[in-house]
Amino acid sequence: MTPKKDEAFEQYKNLAEASLREALALDNDYLGHMLLAELLKENPERLDEAEDNLNQAKALTANEDMLLTIENGLGEIAMEQAQYPKALQHFQSVAVIDPTNAVAWYNIAEAYNLLEQVEEAEINYARAIALEPEIIDYFTALSRMHMEHGQASKARLVLEEGLRINPDSAQLRAFLALAVSESGDYRKAEELLDEAELLDPELDMVEMYRLLLNVNKTRQLPAVKKSRQLPGLKSAKKRASKESRTQSPKGDGLV
Repeated sequence: MTPKKDEAFEQYKNLAEASLREALALDNDYLGHMLLAELLKENPERLDEAEDNLNQAKALTANEDMLLTIENGLGEIAMEQAQYPKALQHFQSVAVIDPTNAVAWYNIAEAYNLLEQVEEAEINYARAIALEPEIIDYFTALSRMHMEHGQASKARLVLEEGLRINPDSAQLRAFLALAVSESGDYRKAEELLDEAELLDPELDMVEMYRLLLNVNKTRQLPAVKKSRQLPGLKSAKKRASKESRTQSPKGDGLV
């Protein structure tokens, strides 16, 4: 945005906040608090205010759809504040309200992952995948967790299953290329990156992963010994030494 647009947008948000607060002063309803919280969440310095408004909204309604949205919003705020146990509780509340909500299980998995509870995270990523196997991010998040914990073979299995279900995914191919390269199969990794590029020429991660692949390949090259000499250098030195011994010193033959 240009400076003028930024300023106009800020003025709009300030007016919207003032209007919502006036409306809440007249009618203290849950919807007003939810709308105000959504507005406040955009400012990282006002997350506490957003949380307070969501808690007020929660106390004012028994509507399950609204409670689901409120709990999810509270979980997002807790994640932003790195309060992962608190976020986990809110996302679990969402799953209790709607056990078929794949996003809830994914968010639970993310919280467990950040808490370094890998087994619980894996279980909940799997639940999200089972509910919405067409969502690529669920597969890539689970595979990324495995990669971060040195489990490249498990990451590969997850991504291969994802590709079996979503055969036209360029993103999954790119992630699989990275996992495959960890096992040293660089040819297969390059093939997967080529396929990903054909499917989606605009996918930025393909170029990035090519660079990573080249770095990994370079690291596998044998080190050059410092004592190594160029071919023929040793024999040339021998010839030079022999010739110096056969030559007469300066001044030989003078009377």
